[in-house]
Amino acid sequence: MSLEIVTLTEELRKIDDADTTLRDSAKKLRTFILSPKFLDDYIQFEQFLSDFQDKVITLVELTTSPQAFIQQLQAALGQPKEQKQLETAKPSLTAPFIAESFTLEKALIVIASIVGCGIAVEQRLLPPIAILFVIAGGLSLAFAPQLKSILETLLKKEEKKEEEIAPENLEDWINESIAKIRSEYMSARFLIKVQTQTKETLPPQYRDLGLDEALFNREQYFHETLPHEFLSRIGRIMVACDRSMWTRKQLIVTAMVQAAQTVPARA
Repeated sequence: MSLEIVTLTEELRKIDDADTTLRDSAKKLRTFILSPKFLDDYIQFEQFLSDFQDKVITLVELTTSPQAFIQQLQAALGQPKEQKQLETAKPSLTAPFIAESFTLEKALIVIASIVGCGIAVEQRLLPPIAILFVIAGGLSLAFAPQLKSILETLLKKEEKKEEEIAPENLEDWINESIAKIRSEYMSARFLIKVQTQTKETLPPQYRDLGLDEALFNREQYFHETLPHEFLSRIGRIMVACDRSMWTRKQLIVTAMVQAAQTVPARA
């Protein structure tokens, strides 16, 4: 067995071990977030969150740190793919704008609306600013398909940006996400300290309405809303780590196959 295969096998083992410990840490953190002590024991929350952060950063470093043999393979395999993506991406931004032209019917509608509004303004039936609204509405009607395409393109680009995080940015993105969890948790705890509304302190006219406690009790509100937010962030972090881990594993396995094929040639 060559030195490259031994090194790559050890790399796979380290990734698997880091993944196992990360999942165990994430499970403990999620369990605590859903427990009644979530907002009371802030020290334990910080311990679970810090442990999770340590474990996730360890895995990210293992799956994104450069390694000579893998880096060479990644460059060899990735360059044609990137060039292909650039070639296919160029026409995608211009295609929606030529899908539908500004027709004569639309032009007549816009002109008639502007003229009618102008007459109404001249006779003081409408304020002068009304003509600006008519022009804006006419342009929106005329170019509705193009505007829709622009919005859809921008939304798709934002969604793709959130889903696909570059390996070199993954660690910073995770640290920012965990920092937001800490900030929101601290803000919630201090809001609870100053806003202590309970069923007993409600005005009499509201006390007998049978309102859900989360609607007036700030602590109950955060008990029901923060777990959704935090578990969603943790889930996105885990998905990003899984994607990074499997990408690295595929490169390692490919590198092991390539290394095994070069052994007879050396012999």
